Amino acid sequence: HSLVGSEMCIRDRYYPLSNNDEELQMILTALKDSSSLIRYQALSKLRIYPPNEVLGVALAHIKDSTRLVRIAAARLIVEIDVNQLEPAQRNAVIGARQELDHMLNANADFPLGRMQMGDHYMRQNNVHKAIAEYEMALKMDHLLTVVYGNLATEYNMVGENDSDISTLNALIALEPNYGRAYYLRGLLYNELNETAKALEDLRDATELDPYNFRGWYNYATLLQQNGDLKQAEKAIKSGLQYQPESPDGEYLLALIYQEQGREAEAQQIMLRLQATQNN
Repeated sequence: HSLVGSEMCIRDRYYPLSNNDEELQMILTALKDSSSLIRYQALSKLRIYPPNEVLGVALAHIKDSTRLVRIAAARLIVEIDVNQLEPAQRNAVIGARQELDHMLNANADFPLGRMQMGDHYMRQNNVHKAIAEYEMALKMDHLLTVVYGNLATEYNMVGENDSDISTLNALIALEPNYGRAYYLRGLLYNELNETAKALEDLRDATELDPYNFRGWYNYATLLQQNGDLKQAEKAIKSGLQYQPESPDGEYLLALIYQEQGREAEAQQIMLRLQATQNN
């Protein structure tokens, strides 16, 4: 196990699709609504899930009678290679993507439009174009704080660490209570082997945004790697209060117990994880 530095990449912001998810069921119900605006909003909410897992839903709405809904469906699967689709599906996706491109270009005169363009390129892993669009968005409106995190992510992808840190510093100056900014900067400091700064930022991130389980997990991991097993145990137990079913969190706690010589407690967790895996 290690710190998840790659979480700065957009792909790691996706959530696994689960048919037992109550919110997901509400979204799927909303997709059948007669209101095109509700269908559009429902499709937009699916953007937190991996493109390949919502491909079927997107294709079911790619020929919707309303242009806005078709655009939302196209946005869900911008990473998907159209060549892997059936000819009829391929043509519909290409058409919807053209409508999406037209909308993005029409909005490019505004900061939010530039941000949307950056998001579009980001999802396509076109890093340099995403950076250019995000930089333009902030040049037009430096108070558009939602852009800073994504821009920092893209800088990280191309190894521009100085720009990455200065972007996150600017975000923290604007939003001093925004936990994710400290979280991202903590991951970056860890990559740069600045452990003390990484620990401080990850600690602040957990205090400001306790519902972010990855913050607790990475904070506990770094503490454990640096031999502070008591604080590591305390941190991961705090995280497990917010996400008690996390196998990653349970496994980390077992490792911490093991390093403390608490073999029975570690073994109990490992047996429970094994039983869950076999079910």
